Amino acid sequence: MTDKKYYAEHAEEERARARDRYWRNAETRREYGRRYYAENKDEVRARRKLRAEQEWAGNLKRRYGITEEQYMDLLDAQDCACAICGLVSEDKKLVVDHDHATGRVRSLLCSNCNTALGLFRDDPNLLVNAAMYLVVG
Repeated sequence: MTDKKYYAEHAEEERARARDRYWRNAETRREYGRRYYAENKDEVRARRKLRAEQEWAGNLKRRYGITEEQYMDLLDAQDCACAICGLVSEDKKLVVDHDHATGRVRSLLCSNCNTALGLFRDDPNLLVNAAMYLVVG
């Protein structure tokens, strides 16, 4: 029996064997990972940073339909500040605020303002009521 034919007939058994081998050697894999990281720390960190940037750019396109260049244009138009509170964030990126019903991008917000809008369910009436509550005290 050829290898291909054998594996085709015993595919599930082979997958089970591979899973078993994978979990039996878990500590060996972890130890190898620790050792590799210790020996290649700078390279691993650089790869992780690059991967995070690529994922961020992909998420912009997938979630909001905008490119990284369009994000940067929005950021420049807002002078790198949150559209609500004006906070200039040097170390963190501003988040993309969008209308959940239409998907239309509104602007860039700091995470606190974006969270606040979400907690108020993007309802202008709730926001007005909250503002009146604070004014009246």
